[in-house]
Amino acid sequence: MLPSRWLRKAQEAIWNVAGVHRIMEHSHRGKVFDRILDEAEAACRALAGIPDDYAVLFLQGGASLQFSMVPMNLLPADARRLPPHRR
Repeated sequence: MLPSRWLRKAQEAIWNVAGVHRIMEHSHRGKVFDRILDEAEAACRALAGIPDDYAVLFLQGGASLQFSMVPMNLLPADARRLPPHRR
């Protein structure tokens, strides 16, 4: 459980994004979301020391998805391509 002060800070951030609207009212294709995504990526890179030649991916699915991705990343690149009917 996060400390109460951090939960309050997160709550305030949800209600006031870019000083204008709630986050849920912004399009995932809009400039506000782009800025949020860029800031999140920069924070992840700084915190974890991720160099620019590595991609940062924000994925849903939790640990179950990550466990299935490990063996998939060990496959040769041509084996990871979707068959023509699945593209």
